[in-house]
Amino acid sequence: MTLFVNKNELHIISLGVQYISFTSFCYFILGINFIVRFVLTGVGESSVPLGVGILEIIVRCLGTYFLVYPLGFQGMIYINPLCWGTSILLVVCLYPYL
Repeated sequence: MTLFVNKNELHIISLGVQYISFTSFCYFILGINFIVRFVLTGVGESSVPLGVGILEIIVRCLGTYFLVYPLGFQGMIYINPLCWGTSILLVVCLYPYL
């Protein structure tokens, strides 16, 4: 963290560590997301990953409105894993119909 801010900025450093800790804990969700989406792209079903990408943008916008405004920084921390989880849920629900 001290690469980006001064060492005296302890509050900023603690917020950064909190963000990185929570987001890195949820990277397995992102890994599953990448595997499923790239497999679908590889077998020629590129419309599903495109739709999931558009859904992620929509979830990020809604998440910003409904999470960041009421919860502040805590809401911002939850948005990325929420998007990843939503996209996995959509792909898993659509997979039997492909």
